Amino acid sequence: ISAARQRVQHNRLPVTLGASRAVAACRRRLDRLHQSLQPLVSVQVERRTQSLQRQHDKMLALDPMHVLQRGFTLATTPDGLILRSVTEVREGTDIAVRFHDGTADARVTRTEGNR
Repeated sequence: ISAARQRVQHNRLPVTLGASRAVAACRRRLDRLHQSLQPLVSVQVERRTQSLQRQHDKMLALDPMHVLQRGFTLATTPDGLILRSVTEVREGTDIAVRFHDGTADARVTRTEGNR
């Protein structure tokens, strides 16, 4: 039995060394693949970041509150319907005027259409 154990121990050593070398080779290959993929991933992340920024900028430009911050106002009826034309109001009509920082109630005293 002792001789058999020695033979098993002796035969196990090359198997262990072979497996260790194979694992080391796989790790080196993974490291090379990681190094070659990292720049590609960085480029893709940068492209997507720029795309998201462009989409964000477009949405911000169309955001009604952003437009109001640039000095525009939004006129509505007292119940919140947006007034799109001077033809929708008459003298004496109560309206609400929305600014970027709040709302003011107003009464139409005169109307004039574009010429």
